[in-house]
Amino acid sequence: DRSRGLGDVYKRQYLDSAEKLVGISPVSMSAAKAGLLGELYPEILDADTSFFENNELNIESLLALEPDLVFYNAQNKELGESLASAGLTAVAVSVTKWDYNAADTFDAWMDLLADIFPEEKEKAEAAKEYGEKVEEEIQDKTDELKDEEKKNVFFLFNYSDTALVTSGKNFWGQYWCDAINAVNVGEEIEAERSNCLLYTSDAAD
Repeated sequence: DRSRGLGDVYKRQYLDSAEKLVGISPVSMSAAKAGLLGELYPEILDADTSFFENNELNIESLLALEPDLVFYNAQNKELGESLASAGLTAVAVSVTKWDYNAADTFDAWMDLLADIFPEEKEKAEAAKEYGEKVEEEIQDKTDELKDEEKKNVFFLFNYSDTALVTSGKNFWGQYWCDAINAVNVGEEIEAERSNCLLYTSDAAD
């Protein structure tokens, strides 16, 4: 099988290999080069990224890779239609359907991969069971924390000379704080399904 698309991190880990990934997004490639992922799966660094040009997907370049399967963001319905029109087998992967609950999202993605790769289904179940075990261990250690013992957490989602972005209440950061019984300092920001831009500055200032 040759595949490409969003969720490639989980697919690599699920199959314990990146050899079948013929292409990934430039963002995923940057993460692979900068983090542990490229060290664990060095073959991922050989994946093609040229089918993304100026943040736009080039269907012709993608077709040239002859992928058997393409994963794409479920929110981008237009892209899904374009992939289908091009004769590509595409699977929508949602990152928002489970309200930014990382555990529920992970379990759903494992179920999706188990459907696609049934011969590896045991890995999906094992991964989900391990996640549940870790979650329970963390809860056992943090559930009884008093308010004065809770840590205040600030998520630096993005930072530049002109902007400072953190995670508000309706984003991943809130889940992680709730999971460890900590306080998200951006919790009062209730922007729907987005991060919060805390600061902007004219680059000319």
